[in-house]
Amino acid sequence: MRAWSKHELFSYIVVIPLIFFLIYLLPAQIKESYFILYVNDPNVPSVFLMNFTHSDATHLFNNLSSYGTANYYVQKMYSTHRGTDLLSISFEDGKAVTGQNGLYSSAVKDSDSGELFIKLVNTSDKLQQVFIELKNKKLADKADVLTLTSDNLSDVNSFDNPDKISPTESQIEVENNHIKTGIDPYTFLILKIGLKQ
Repeated sequence: MRAWSKHELFSYIVVIPLIFFLIYLLPAQIKESYFILYVNDPNVPSVFLMNFTHSDATHLFNNLSSYGTANYYVQKMYSTHRGTDLLSISFEDGKAVTGQNGLYSSAVKDSDSGELFIKLVNTSDKLQQVFIELKNKKLADKADVLTLTSDNLSDVNSFDNPDKISPTESQIEVENNHIKTGIDPYTFLILKIGLKQ
């Protein structure tokens, strides 16, 4: 067995730990964007560096526990409510909902389950009232609401509080194909509505 050269020792003892330490110092948003391992779309950096996405050192002392980040919950909510058919969603004047007053939306129908998923995002710091009317389809009497929100933009989940930012479920009434709901500030919301035949 050959001895390591000075360059190999230097790389192993100094350079590689330094790279890992610099990754550790990156902001959480960058680490979540590039180093989180997504099963459906793995990439080389995420496979090798996903263990370095933590923003604190508690993972070194507690490797039997885990928690989802807010980004994880957004990805999960989108991926589990994909639908099969994209639908048009617009304001009364026909303009697409593309960030006016901090409001974004999309709508899909799932032909397999017979459900409609309306995704709404309020990026503003104000409560927004939304009135939705569905044309050419008959809706069930109730809609399930999946909500991800936080009052403070700097909130994060942690080992001490793993569910600080996590989806909550509720229901709202659907009256004559109309849905009226409020969207809190900094909220991602999914309306899940059954379609009647």
